[in-house]
Amino acid sequence: MNNYLRFVVLFVLALASCSTDDDAGGVTLSNQKQITEFNFLTSENEDLDIDIIATINEETKKIEATFPFGSSVKNLKPNITVSEKAGITPNIDEEQDFSGPVIYTVMAEDGTTQEYEVVVTVLQMTERDALIAIYNANPNNTLDWDVSQNDISNWEGVTVEDDRVVILAMVDKGIETLPQEIGILIHLKALVLPNNQISSIPVEIKRLNQLETLRLENNDLTNIPSEIGNLSSLTSLNLSFNTIELIPLEIGNLTNLSKLYIHFNKLSSIPVEIGKLINLEDFFLNNNLIESIPTEIQELSKIRLLVLRNNLLTEIPVEIGNLSTLTELYLEENSLRIIPVEIGSLTNLEELYVYDNKLVSLPSEIGNLTSLRFLHFYDNSELKIVPQKVCDLENSGTEIRKDDTAICKTPSKDYLALKAFYEANPGLLSWNIQDQDMNGWEGVRFNLERKVVELILRDKQLIKLPKEIGELTALKALIVDGNNFEEMPSEIGNLVLLERLWVSRNKITSLPVTIGNLTKLTSFLAFDNRITNLPSEIGNLTLLETLWMQQNQITTIPSEIGELIALNDLFLGDNLITSVPKEIGNLKNLTSLVLGQNQFTSLPSEMENLTNLTSLSLIGSSNKQKLSSIPAFVFKLIKLKSLSLSRNLLTSIPTEIGSLINLEVLLLSQNSLPTLPAEIGNLNSLFTLNVSNNRLTSIPAELGDITSLNFLEIRFNPLTTIPQEVCDLENTGTTIRKDDKAICR
Repeated sequence: MNNYLRFVVLFVLALASCSTDDDAGGVTLSNQKQITEFNFLTSENEDLDIDIIATINEETKKIEATFPFGSSVKNLKPNITVSEKAGITPNIDEEQDFSGPVIYTVMAEDGTTQEYEVVVTVLQMTERDALIAIYNANPNNTLDWDVSQNDISNWEGVTVEDDRVVILAMVDKGIETLPQEIGILIHLKALVLPNNQISSIPVEIKRLNQLETLRLENNDLTNIPSEIGNLSSLTSLNLSFNTIELIPLEIGNLTNLSKLYIHFNKLSSIPVEIGKLINLEDFFLNNNLIESIPTEIQELSKIRLLVLRNNLLTEIPVEIGNLSTLTELYLEENSLRIIPVEIGSLTNLEELYVYDNKLVSLPSEIGNLTSLRFLHFYDNSELKIVPQKVCDLENSGTEIRKDDTAICKTPSKDYLALKAFYEANPGLLSWNIQDQDMNGWEGVRFNLERKVVELILRDKQLIKLPKEIGELTALKALIVDGNNFEEMPSEIGNLVLLERLWVSRNKITSLPVTIGNLTKLTSFLAFDNRITNLPSEIGNLTLLETLWMQQNQITTIPSEIGELIALNDLFLGDNLITSVPKEIGNLKNLTSLVLGQNQFTSLPSEMENLTNLTSLSLIGSSNKQKLSSIPAFVFKLIKLKSLSLSRNLLTSIPTEIGSLINLEVLLLSQNSLPTLPAEIGNLNSLFTLNVSNNRLTSIPAELGDITSLNFLEIRFNPLTTIPQEVCDLENTGTTIRKDDKAICR
């Protein structure tokens, strides 16, 4: 195609693909413009005897294809796949002359373009010449070849079909070098080279895209070239018994691979790309130095045989439970301490070997594997108890081999619950998990029936409160404050005997509605979390005496709070509460109430019914709640001993303050008070008074009548004089903190 015609085609494509936002209905046009496949097929090129698969380098935008010796490349029709909605020029239905580089231009839907250079190489050596090159590169070989003979089909290990070499087998023939000429044998379907001394694989191996079997076991290989990823027809790859330390990421391109043998090497890891081998059936990785298995292994949807024996594994990913086709699993001779319960999903498993590990327990879910013929878990000295369900597999014909010290026993429901707790928090609990009697387990208390009644695990950095916690149905105290829990499972509602629930200083964001099932609860401490809700079901907790929910993100108090008639202490400070329901006035047994540092600006008058209240905190805060006056009901709470009103917008104190004759602590700092009423002198039980950071220009002499006063804070006010009667309180032991400019007169 000449340059002018090529320009016209591109121009027409651009016009066809361009549109305004209105034309496209506001949908963004695709900018994808890749060539994803580029091949020369025998079905479209009659002179070809094999399909030629080109390699695409996306970084350099270069496409390379190799043709056999003697091929004509002047009139070839390629088979090309491009990005969806993209166009390409030259036309893919046209034959091209590939005797020189050919430029293909891909145009995206949005009109942008990308050029690719296609370079075709015709091999300049016959297959016979390539075999001779291999022979000569290995002067110590023991091949029985007569290289003077033209008919290579008579050469040992060489199989020829239609005058093409399709199999090359050189087993234990003293081969030390695999020269680059191996890339000439592009018709090879099997390359069999075990038991030699080959130390490297040339990059030219990438040309062997017809290769189905590659055997290089028992050589001296230390690495594998990334070009192995071009062997797209490969179904069996054997690299065992070498000293390979790394598998190239490109192995993920071998999507037709069904058998992969990499055992007896020095591998320390497996690339995540292994998950792309969706046709893999047999996978041997034993006798390496592998420390972990990538979770992507779950993508091996056809895997039957997985051998991980004799590595450095300490755990198996739970995703192994997704390998539903697995029939044989070899995990022996590692350092595993537990087996994930998900292994119980492998219902087609016939052989499971986990002997010679460091197992402390076996999941009872193994008992679900009724197809098991062999189950070996001996040489695990710390494994003392085996779930009876696992042992019962013997009744259906499973051969079980275990240590004599491992006893079959049905675990208690409480043990299973705590085992789940242990496994949900790996490495954070020092329990001897194989002891199903739970002797000496830190933080676990029992009743006479050996039921768990207390679980006390404070400040352990625990990360998960599992749903199985709901199985501890005899539990009376769950004290797990100071951890890193983010969720409280709904199953907590099963603990109907629970009396104390302490989950403060965690990262919990919400409370389940099932909290309302805990009708025997007397103490619920959940301060310093991230809780945003108080479910209405909390009103069911009619025996609750203490509710501490301060330092959260609660916005609303449900009206059902008024049902908590036994409540003594209610702490809701430092939240985002915008209003307080009138039903709070029903809490007539309440003695301590903290509502400060929220976002409300008024309080319901029904709070005057809280006649047993001895402590009330209504502290304000910047950018949050600010009271401009003291609610009238406060002066009816004559049992008050502590009243905190600091950091508000108060400009006056009503004379009724004098009615609170039992008051011992009165905090009024950081307001805008210009004066104090004389009636404050009636508070003859007052022990502490703080009026600092106000606008006081005077204080009443009647303060001097409060002989019980131990501490008086009046600093940071524009006071210049203080009544002598007040100053004289220092003579009876009162500590007065004042500014230097304030003079006693």
